Amino acid sequence: KKSHDDRRKIEKAQGELRETKENARIDATDKLGHEPNAKELLKFRLWEEQKHHCIYSGKYISPDVLCDPFATEVDHILPYSRSMDDSLNNKVVCLTKENQDKGSQTPFEYMGSDENSSRWIQFVGRVKDLDKRKQAKINRLLKMNFDENSELAFKDRNKNDTSYISKFVKNYMEAHIKFKESKDKRHIYTMNGMLTTQLRYKWGVGDKN
Repeated sequence: KKSHDDRRKIEKAQGELRETKENARIDATDKLGHEPNAKELLKFRLWEEQKHHCIYSGKYISPDVLCDPFATEVDHILPYSRSMDDSLNNKVVCLTKENQDKGSQTPFEYMGSDENSSRWIQFVGRVKDLDKRKQAKINRLLKMNFDENSELAFKDRNKNDTSYISKFVKNYMEAHIKFKESKDKRHIYTMNGMLTTQLRYKWGVGDKN
């Protein structure tokens, strides 16, 4: 769907991202004392962004606590169920209790929806101390209005992305897999996210990851 120039920019950005992840893997191996798995590497990158502190409580997170799967978790800033945003710009690392207490709220809702409260003011100070190149993430962290219209806008944008990928994979599979002859000409179907969510629940699979 993109122009040639747009695709080149995306390819360049993807190359830079691969290099960033490789450098982070090397750095994480040195600081954590072992080569990280994919989940630990994600936590490490977010931890470095946040200058080794829980974004919500402001508490210091040591390398040992960071690697403890029960002590820290990756959180969606704007809840995934309300935004369908699984991008890196919508993720932070925090203490597990903070993630559990926040639940399906935005940071502003979690902090009491009071922009004059000391808790929110301190949080804003931590967020503004982040790398200014992470402006998209900063905007999500400081978002005070995430009403139904905002939710729909986020969901529509992210559903369009996954819809395009689903169609591409469907067409690719149909072109490369030889099916038995049958009355039904269609062999592969794409389903919407709500249906797959219900199936995961019925089957006890858990979240999409």
